[in-house]
Amino acid sequence: MDLTVDISCPNYDLLIKYCNCFSLGYRILKSGVIVTRRGKSGHIERVVEIHCTEDEAKLLLDLAKSVCPEAVPEIEKSINPFREL
Repeated sequence: MDLTVDISCPNYDLLIKYCNCFSLGYRILKSGVIVTRRGKSGHIERVVEIHCTEDEAKLLLDLAKSVCPEAVPEIEKSINPFREL
C-alpha cells in the first residue's frame, strides 16, 4: 500500500542528520519534497511530504524511534490515519 508521510522540517532535518547516507532510510527521506500548506489552525506550515510504501514508512518509524522521538506521531499518523493519537 502506498502512503504519504508528512514530517515537519525540523524533525526531517534531525532524521537526515543521524541517518547513514548509504542506507535505504536516507534514500526514502531524500525522495521527499517540501510543501507549504495551511494548517488546521490557519497558520502556514512547511512539511516534507514523502510518498512511500507501508514497509518504507515503518522503516522511517523505526529510525525516528531511535533518533527523533518527536517525529514518531507524525509517521504513525500516516501509517494508521484512523487511529487516534
